[in-house]
Amino acid sequence: DAAPPRPGLLTRVARRAFAGRALAESMAEGEDHVARLRSALSRLKVRVPEVYPDICSPHVLAMGLADGRSLKEVLDVIANSPKDKAEKAAAWFSALLLFVIVPLWGKMLLVMGCCHADPHPGNFKVDGIPGLEEVMPEPHVAEPAQRRGLLSRLVGRGRDEAGPMQSALAPLTLWVLDWGSCVDVEDGMRRTLCSLLVNLSRLR
Repeated sequence: DAAPPRPGLLTRVARRAFAGRALAESMAEGEDHVARLRSALSRLKVRVPEVYPDICSPHVLAMGLADGRSLKEVLDVIANSPKDKAEKAAAWFSALLLFVIVPLWGKMLLVMGCCHADPHPGNFKVDGIPGLEEVMPEPHVAEPAQRRGLLSRLVGRGRDEAGPMQSALAPLTLWVLDWGSCVDVEDGMRRTLCSLLVNLSRLR
């Protein structure tokens, strides 16, 4: 008997996606954890740090400091922590990536035509996500310096003078950092990308 034909590329990708979704669902600890995750994401705000134009230049973009944990830290927890902590962190990372970051980049590329061009995990910080902080290691607290350095004096006011701004922030925040690299997408390219996505969605 002839061997059955190998599934096509899209079928294999779809199966992997389904398996990944099943794995993510199994990592969530029951309905209570899933409900907490969904509730948190429904109230999460995406923010960009304040820009300080008086100390910017054509080659330097000075922005305020953002609170929270880098998604790189979340990946480190997934890689190096015991299974229970790793699974919780992986569930949050997957949810943020699939339901917040990917749609955000899709809107920038396909709708706005101007897109952040360096979306690595270190350029995202999350703050106030319930259940995430409990699986993260204690943040490192640097010893207080006797004299502030030049960079601290230039942009440190983001910490010292941002009291009203910080207090006004929503408790659940995804910060998008490092906007020094952006790309403009022309209308023709955006239409092409939209057509590509529509046609891919119609494939069976």
